[in-house]
Amino acid sequence: MNYRPIILVTLLLASCGKSDIPTSSSALLEEGQEQVSDELQDSSTALLSPRFYNLPVTKFFFKKEALPSRDKRYVEIQFKLSDPKIHNNRHHPNGLKEILIKGKEVILTPGHQQGLFEQLHEMSDIEKVIIEAESIELTEKLSIPGASLELSAQSLDLSKGGQIDITPMDFSAKASGKNAGLSGQDAGVINLNIDHINFKSDRKEPLFILNGGRGQDGSLAEKGANGSKYRDLGGGVVYKEIITEECDILDPIRDRFDKRLICSEYTRREGTNGWPSNGAAGIPGSKPGVGGKGGVLLKKTSIPAELVLINGGESGKSSGVAKGGEAGVPKTAYHQVIYVDRHRRTHIRSNVSRTYHKGQDVESPSAESAFGEKGAQVIQEEKLSWVREGYLEKELLYGNDLYINNHIEEAKESFNKISKGILKLKNTESESLKINSIKGKLTESLVKINSQKDYFGHSVNWVPNYSLEANYSKFKSDLDHSFRAIYLSYWIKNSQKSLESKVEAIGQLQDNLLGRIEQSKENYNGLISKIPILKEKIDEFRVEQDFFAREVARVEAEINRMAANNVNSRNKTSFLKKALRTVSAISTVIPAGQPALGLVGSSLGIVAANIGEERSLSEIIKDSKSIYNNFKKMDIENSSHNWNEAWSKVKLSRVKEIENKDELKQYISDVTDFSAPIVKEIQAQAELWKSREVPKSEVDAEIRKIKASHTLFKSLTKNLENYMAKKKALVEEVNIVQQEISKALSVIQVSFDQISEVSYQKSTLLEGSDINITPLLDEIETEAKNRLLRYHYEMARAFEYRLLRPYPRNINLDSILEKLKMIVSIDKQAELSSMDYESLKSLYTNELSWIVDMTLSELNKEGLPLQRETVLRLSDSEVAALNNGDHIYLDLKSKEVFASDMEDIRINNIVIEDMDVQSSGRIGQSAELSLEIAYSGESFLKKGGQYYFFEKDVDAQKTRWGATLDLISGQSSVIESSPSAESLIRTLIGENSDEELMLLSRPGGLTQLKVKVRQNSFPKVDLKLEGARIRIVYDYNIF
Repeated sequence: MNYRPIILVTLLLASCGKSDIPTSSSALLEEGQEQVSDELQDSSTALLSPRFYNLPVTKFFFKKEALPSRDKRYVEIQFKLSDPKIHNNRHHPNGLKEILIKGKEVILTPGHQQGLFEQLHEMSDIEKVIIEAESIELTEKLSIPGASLELSAQSLDLSKGGQIDITPMDFSAKASGKNAGLSGQDAGVINLNIDHINFKSDRKEPLFILNGGRGQDGSLAEKGANGSKYRDLGGGVVYKEIITEECDILDPIRDRFDKRLICSEYTRREGTNGWPSNGAAGIPGSKPGVGGKGGVLLKKTSIPAELVLINGGESGKSSGVAKGGEAGVPKTAYHQVIYVDRHRRTHIRSNVSRTYHKGQDVESPSAESAFGEKGAQVIQEEKLSWVREGYLEKELLYGNDLYINNHIEEAKESFNKISKGILKLKNTESESLKINSIKGKLTESLVKINSQKDYFGHSVNWVPNYSLEANYSKFKSDLDHSFRAIYLSYWIKNSQKSLESKVEAIGQLQDNLLGRIEQSKENYNGLISKIPILKEKIDEFRVEQDFFAREVARVEAEINRMAANNVNSRNKTSFLKKALRTVSAISTVIPAGQPALGLVGSSLGIVAANIGEERSLSEIIKDSKSIYNNFKKMDIENSSHNWNEAWSKVKLSRVKEIENKDELKQYISDVTDFSAPIVKEIQAQAELWKSREVPKSEVDAEIRKIKASHTLFKSLTKNLENYMAKKKALVEEVNIVQQEISKALSVIQVSFDQISEVSYQKSTLLEGSDINITPLLDEIETEAKNRLLRYHYEMARAFEYRLLRPYPRNINLDSILEKLKMIVSIDKQAELSSMDYESLKSLYTNELSWIVDMTLSELNKEGLPLQRETVLRLSDSEVAALNNGDHIYLDLKSKEVFASDMEDIRINNIVIEDMDVQSSGRIGQSAELSLEIAYSGESFLKKGGQYYFFEKDVDAQKTRWGATLDLISGQSSVIESSPSAESLIRTLIGENSDEELMLLSRPGGLTQLKVKVRQNSFPKVDLKLEGARIRIVYDYNIF
């Protein structure tokens, strides 16, 4: 009995594992499937295709510290001032504030780092507050008297005692004189565009207070004047005349009787000849003002009525009763005339009396009503989305920060929120320039992250192709632009210089942005012209697809023929057809990198399961074509013409002068309308490709198993490997163009938005109004910093690759900004001098010198690497394969070229020696044979027992070695990089004098080198390589 198939099946089942979830190894080849030995795969020991390693690779991709979503970086507050006016019963000569708060998570808590609560609470000069965020949290009472609020957020959390009070302030004084009291200020509007409001179920205190303002009190009542007072002479007499008669005797003294008298009267007056008066009536106070109207609460969800106060304001107080004046004194007054005769007898001739009274009490008037009119709660019938531009802007900033700090899945979640948010916003508002700008940036990030690229567009295993010095040259022009943009924005933001200087600096900023648009437009022109070329490549690939389909059909026919002719073969038919169906399934997927940046879209087992059993093999393979359907929709063969025609209508000089955003949007509509479908299809293409991604390790492992299962699949799997390699290369090439297109469009859209804002600010300054343009300048400064971050990233990645350790330092520009502040304080013109610029640039490069110091420190700690050489001789089978025109692969890992205790192996050089070439005929005018070795761009490095996988850019210069033997002279020459190319690079990086400088990063030693023979002779003669030695010079370390 032949036990060999049973043993192989047992081994296969053991390798499949017991997972309940289908995987590429358990779902595609099952029980009864046959495997054969490696000898049946290829009769030669030469490695004709790259070998797949199922190594426990450690992802060399580390999460860096990311700021929490509540950080102040993701919140922005903007102020807009109105003309001077009365508000909260007070005059505000500097005008009132309209505040816009944009944020991801807005925290209104005293002492929180966002600092928002303190800028709002009990401020009397705020007219309106708009908050656009994902969530708002308020932990205690927030009073913004007299303001209106518009809150747009997914949730508002008041569960910790938060309360919003917009009741206007009271009057600081009563009415004066006869002026009636003023009515209280009406409460504003709170528009709650909120999906969820969180508060405790047993809450008693109100959530929202929108009471009207208190009316002004009436003026003070006055007591009536008192009657006049007179001195009481007694008994109420205030005035009296006393007439006294006095007589003299004329006759002598001897006449006793009938004496004659002469008499006269004398008058004496006492008191005041006047009368007291009645008390005057009281003077009432003026009429108090009526309380202001209660506010209006607009809401999307029901809120218990008792938790909302919308009462009318209390009316002003009346002054009450005005008391009358007191009666004059004495209340009953007398005027008397008293006569005193000669005999001293007193006679009252006259006694006139008058009685006086208290003045009347008068009641002051009251307000027309005790309270103002009550407000209202209104549930909005049309449920608008809570999403607003401000939130999307900050969510995008947060998502990109997560992305740049390698928090990939969290970044995807953030980008997904933005995509859904834009769709919701589109249903409620027309798309603004800001939304177009956000969409452009989002598309750029989505294309990269869905293509398994990091923030800067590289794979997780990416290694800089050139040295650190060369990378500096690569970004030199952008460094210049970024420094100047940061300086100008900072100067305008912080300068207290003249209006003319500010306008001039803003003009320079406009020119800087316009130059950026021009450059991006030219980049786009070049990129858009590549689309027809890519379509041609897709059509060429379809030829490969048709060829592969015919190969599958051929093998299927062979299986059927075997089944018809042989009983044993008939028993294997089910297994063979299932393997063939697996081959067809593999052809429909896109291999993702090893290891992947984030979660891969699918698995080979899932893809195979979704294909089903009913579809024919030809239908399965044709399904692969659908992955290009979206790209095909980009039907822009005349794209270059259309693009330039659209741009011909746009004059950048006119763009610079347009102040209104809507007018600018209309003016550039041809450009935006033209690019919108391209952006849409790029996003759709990226999403579709994401769904077809399968880990490359699964694909490679399954191909190896199928190849080993039967000799029938030997040729087919080789064709499949070639087919998948071409597909992967095509997808990567398309991805690169799509990334660059989306990036160029993003820059154009963002720059248009910024220019319109700058133009508006410039016109406002010219009209004599000072404005707060800090937010816009902050945005421009941030973008310039982000461009500079790319240089930091290149350096950091080179650091990680060289030392095989994470880059621990958070790169920042604080020191540069401090330097900028100093220059701004002394700068008289908005101009960055060459001396200042060099000072800033040197400061920046000094920051980066930390990398050099750390590298030296690490090398000192671990010891300098050692260099040695090893020599490989090509085997007879390898030489035969080369002479047959095949490429072969030197597997430096499986051949155990390096000792097992060697780590961190890097190839310095490869030298070809002792080439032995024979000719089969007479050599004519020329005859030479070259042995060429190319680095595949992929290698493993081992350190501390762990394996790391790295790769260079797909389109980067590949590292090559080789030698050419001239059969006429018998001389051998080295194939090496062009001296002119190296000279150019050295010139660009300023290292002409250093010929020992290594320009390219070195490949890891655990790699596979592609070897081929190239021969050239005239007249044609058959040249055969008989043998050669390959000397590998490498560095290594033993830790």
